[in-house]
Amino acid sequence: MRPLRGDPGAGADLAVLCCCFLLLSFLSHGADMPLGSSLSPAANSTSWSSPNSTVSLGFAPSPTSRSLFVAAVTYAGGVPVWSAGAGAAVDSRGSLRLSSSGDLQLVKGSGAVLWSSGTAGQGVAAAALQESGNLVLKNSRGRVVWQSFDHPTDTVVMSQSFTSCMNLTSGPYVFAVDRSGNLTLSWASAGAAPVTYFNKGYNNSFTANKTVTLTMQTNGIVSLNDGSLVNPVVVAYSSNYGESDDMLRFLRLESDGNFRAYSAGRGSGTATEQWSAVADQCQVFGYCGNMGVCSYNRTSPVSNFVSAYQSASLPSASFIKVCFPGLPSPAVVAGH
Repeated sequence: MRPLRGDPGAGADLAVLCCCFLLLSFLSHGADMPLGSSLSPAANSTSWSSPNSTVSLGFAPSPTSRSLFVAAVTYAGGVPVWSAGAGAAVDSRGSLRLSSSGDLQLVKGSGAVLWSSGTAGQGVAAAALQESGNLVLKNSRGRVVWQSFDHPTDTVVMSQSFTSCMNLTSGPYVFAVDRSGNLTLSWASAGAAPVTYFNKGYNNSFTANKTVTLTMQTNGIVSLNDGSLVNPVVVAYSSNYGESDDMLRFLRLESDGNFRAYSAGRGSGTATEQWSAVADQCQVFGYCGNMGVCSYNRTSPVSNFVSAYQSASLPSASFIKVCFPGLPSPAVVAGH
């Protein structure tokens, strides 16, 4: 009996397939991503990981629609810390790609570019995800051309310097540090004048016109420095200050308008609040919505919609927020 012989081309095809698989695995676990690399929301798409898989970059369902997807850097376990285009979402045919010109682009299924790093033609040769959670684009000599730490969305992680030249945004809310060292929170809805509802200073010795930097330290201290102080100014201590377990600590501007410190154990997938800038949530402008009344149910603030109240002194479209911390909501009487 003659031995069976396979197609002589099959072995070559298999070898190419194996090489591609090994290359994909190599790229997804800490290696630089060369020009032409891409990610998609498809179920079989891989992610880009940091060398020790502490963080990864991939697509996750959008919090606003399960049919849309956000390209995000997530801490081990799934806690998001940065997103391309500040949370901009694409459909299942979309992608995040590093173009041949060196531009990192978030692309819709239609092919339209929704967001880009703006680095085309600047000598970008590869992308890499660092253990800190910093996504960097670098040239052939390893010099960083662009990095996500310089373009935060709503989160500041350990080892990241958030300066007075930056903003965090979440819906209509904006967080910033001014050059005097004050932490500020503002409501800035389209078509309306901005409202600053939190403006707190922590030190009066910052040098005028110098860049102030906010940092979340690994021990849980939130601090400020302008480079001229011997020791940073302490803004806050996290509730679990001093704990040194394998965890991520970060600061986040939440969708409810508050600025908080969190910690998340590696692989846990959940974050625990450790401090908040605004102790009374009812002091957050716009928290209760149009014509809303903010009250408490003994444990947390709740919002109620006032359907039978209108002030004759204000236009019907006016924004009104009334808070009654610790007290029950007053009765609403029609016509008053």
